[in-house]
Amino acid sequence: MTAAGTRHGSSGQPWRGIDISATGQHWKFKIETLDQLDADGRIYWPPGGKGFPQIKRYRDELKGLAVGDIWTDIDKLNPKAAERLGYPTQKPEALLERIIGDRHQPHRREHHRPPHEAHTGRAVAEANRASVNR
Repeated sequence: MTAAGTRHGSSGQPWRGIDISATGQHWKFKIETLDQLDADGRIYWPPGGKGFPQIKRYRDELKGLAVGDIWTDIDKLNPKAAERLGYPTQKPEALLERIIGDRHQPHRREHHRPPHEAHTGRAVAEANRASVNR
């Protein structure tokens, strides 16, 4: 609902008691549009007046396809797998490669916590990214 930088037009004006310019931002919509969105029930107001209002978005209004939350095409790590490092929470490299590949751009730095997730470094390297330890 907000964007960086102040504006002097309608989108930079206070709305419903929130002086957005004081935060160095502006509304993404004109005040009239915000009023209409609120009247239509399209604005979420955090409880207790804490935080900023947020626009409600519904799946059927968005472009693209929803990402499935269950991936059954990647097998779990078996006890004798060559990639196994002996950590009980270790994830298969194929899963890490999918997550890293889906969420990040090439050559972007990835952070991980060694040593219990040391296999992440290998997946990151194979995805052409620089690995950074915390």
